[in-house]
Amino acid sequence: MKARKEPLSILIQPQGQGRMAIALSVLFAGVLLLLLSVLAWTDVTQLSHNAGDNGAGSSYIVVGKAITERSMAADNTFATAELSNLLHAPQVQDGGAVVAAQFPVYATIGGNSLSLATDLPVASVPDRLIDNIPDRWHWEPGQRALPVIMSSEFLRIYNYVFAPGQGLPQLSRESVKAIALTLHVGGPEGIKVTAYVAGFTDRVNTLLVPESFVQWGNSRWGSNSGPSQVLLQVKDPSDAGFSEYLQEHGYVTDARMLQWNRLRTIAGIVTSVTGLLALMLMAISGIVFTLYTELTVARAHASIALLGQLGYSTATLRAMLLRRVLPPVLLVITGAALCGTGVQMLAASRLASDGLILSIIPQWPYWLVYGGCAALLYILLRRTVTRATA
Repeated sequence: MKARKEPLSILIQPQGQGRMAIALSVLFAGVLLLLLSVLAWTDVTQLSHNAGDNGAGSSYIVVGKAITERSMAADNTFATAELSNLLHAPQVQDGGAVVAAQFPVYATIGGNSLSLATDLPVASVPDRLIDNIPDRWHWEPGQRALPVIMSSEFLRIYNYVFAPGQGLPQLSRESVKAIALTLHVGGPEGIKVTAYVAGFTDRVNTLLVPESFVQWGNSRWGSNSGPSQVLLQVKDPSDAGFSEYLQEHGYVTDARMLQWNRLRTIAGIVTSVTGLLALMLMAISGIVFTLYTELTVARAHASIALLGQLGYSTATLRAMLLRRVLPPVLLVITGAALCGTGVQMLAASRLASDGLILSIIPQWPYWLVYGGCAALLYILLRRTVTRATA
């Protein structure tokens, strides 16, 4: 049996299909551009927030005072008031001083295939700011075993810069944890402790030890000078206001953070221009749909009048006409949304290989814009049909 056709579809002859196809094509391009602009903005924002502690968009950054020709001989440590003000700066959620060991720490490693002796930079930060606190993260005077957390950057420099030039073996994280380091602490009259790597960190480029060890060593061999660096947990380290705050006070941090700030600025400009172009295309397609609908109704005026005489109400005729125009519009919008989703999946797959994590499915602003486009076009078409059949 053949499907039953609506009376209005029988009486209205298909005219202006070329204009309809052009309008749908323009609508597809406009919606896709708009969704891609939203996608670009949300992805850049997500990367700046969630790139991970070893990424340019890390929420943990280390801040210090800029060293210039004038400030080389000055005290570049943070006073108590400066530290308090920095912890209350825009975007800062938490933070603490990176307390450096103000006493010598000399490490020796001996073995059949690995023999190394070097000075080590040792520091401590509040435990709450450490990304992965290992088991038995504790030390007290008299204890000979000292847990340490090594910077991942140290291991990268050793494996790819130092070891090849010195004929030393490259090491995995597991092998590093199996190596015991003898630390000569405090100079000739100091003590020896056996250190073992209990974990790794991407937040600071130093060797972290428990706070009690640094406090004990500084009170015995060091001084009472303030910290020269501060570890901050920042809501958005690429925020322009936060960057301006650092520059105004002469503070510096990882230059990669500023690169993300510039990237977000560029992304904002590009997405704004693309979004305006998309809105223009959607406006053009909306005008074409309006004219097409009004022209269709005008040409079918006699048919509509006949259907009215046959007992069809105006509301029924409007619903029939809307069902004729609305499905292809919604199909085009949905197709554009699916294409954008495919772009997001491809981008997430490509960036994952570089250690940058993106959500595979577009985030909620993307779908909010998609739903807004669908609702806006539905309202536009409904009002056009209502006005044309009044």
